[in-house]
Amino acid sequence: MIVSSSSKFRLLDCPELWRYRHLLVMLVIRDVVGKYRQSVLGVAWAIILPLTQTATVVLTLGKIADLGPSGHKYGLFVFIALVPWNYFTRALQNSGQSLLNNQTLLTKVYFPRLILPLSGVIAALLDFAICLAILVAWLMISSTGLSPRLLAIPVIILYTSFVAISLGLWTTTLSIKYRDIAFILPACIQLGLFITPVMFSLDKLAVDQRSFFWLNPLCSVVEAFRWAILPDYPTPPLRFVLVSITATAVVLLSGLVLFRRMETTIVDII
Repeated sequence: MIVSSSSKFRLLDCPELWRYRHLLVMLVIRDVVGKYRQSVLGVAWAIILPLTQTATVVLTLGKIADLGPSGHKYGLFVFIALVPWNYFTRALQNSGQSLLNNQTLLTKVYFPRLILPLSGVIAALLDFAICLAILVAWLMISSTGLSPRLLAIPVIILYTSFVAISLGLWTTTLSIKYRDIAFILPACIQLGLFITPVMFSLDKLAVDQRSFFWLNPLCSVVEAFRWAILPDYPTPPLRFVLVSITATAVVLLSGLVLFRRMETTIVDII
């Protein structure tokens, strides 16, 4: 018996994805367990890495230049941005290499290939949840306090997931034919850190320069996350947020089209 997908082209076959939900759960568990397997500190690395990043930025840039906004501690300002940024980078790396990392599974049995990049994005949520818990604890023991706008965090992270999966679909599909993508992706992520207001405040830039940074969808993510955490942080401009959402929707839809069209030939190319 030959198991294959339906010949009818569908941009997103939700019923089929639901039938394979158990496989999705198993892949997520495998990715989570595999990441920390045989490591001495285990999931503690999810706490150590962002705290180390924050300390490094504070001890270097914090001492050299005044990059944070007035009225907020620079360390907290940076850590808040690193929480969604690290989730995005982890989700993008997982989804962007999902097909190449599962070549053996792809050649053995049919299942909706979209499950692979989806599982990578979902698996990255564990590290995000741990960092968010540390952030909430930080706010509770500091004088910052908790804001009711924290309720917006699920929406912000959902949007971040869409940004990651949209870029991940393009990356993982192109990496099947062009293996150079595996080398280019880390460099692009490093570049993205410098064009995303993680280590600096947009208030330090001239008004005409801010528009360039707002073209980056991660700028909306970081600024919205800071707005949700800090009670007196300004609301991100609605026009720029709408531009980011529109750009993400275009990339996501085009990525789905590319992914679905190459889905039937992926095994032959690999």
